[in-house]
Amino acid sequence: MKRIGKQHKNYTVNLQRKNNMRKAISKVVRLQVLSRFGGLCGYCGSRPEKLQVDHIHPVCRAYRLDGDVNDISNLMPSCGSCNNYKLNMTLEQFRRDLGRSIELARKYSVNFRNAERFGLISINPPEKIVFYFEKIILDN
Repeated sequence: MKRIGKQHKNYTVNLQRKNNMRKAISKVVRLQVLSRFGGLCGYCGSRPEKLQVDHIHPVCRAYRLDGDVNDISNLMPSCGSCNNYKLNMTLEQFRRDLGRSIELARKYSVNFRNAERFGLISINPPEKIVFYFEKIILDN
């Protein structure tokens, strides 16, 4: 493989990715998604200054989807925190990972353990994590 300038051996792989890039989400679809839930994050229900559009079914797993990865049914308004935390997880993986947060904080954070021990915080986790969009669906 011929090297050009400072490019590395993965140059051909990067060219392939560039040629197979997914379509951008249209402005119309983006506005429809962001207006869902009245400007609230579909996962945690917060009202951030800026919402992002998250793929419910991750793009990296799109080969398992029937249809367009940018279909509005696969898009969720999301705050940056939820979107960055979710990354390429499925909803169930995201739910499971969030459920382990308290366990991990107890295991790795002396500040968390001390706050709990001295009664500064009291944690009563729900039996099941229910996302904001699921609560809205259940309420209707």
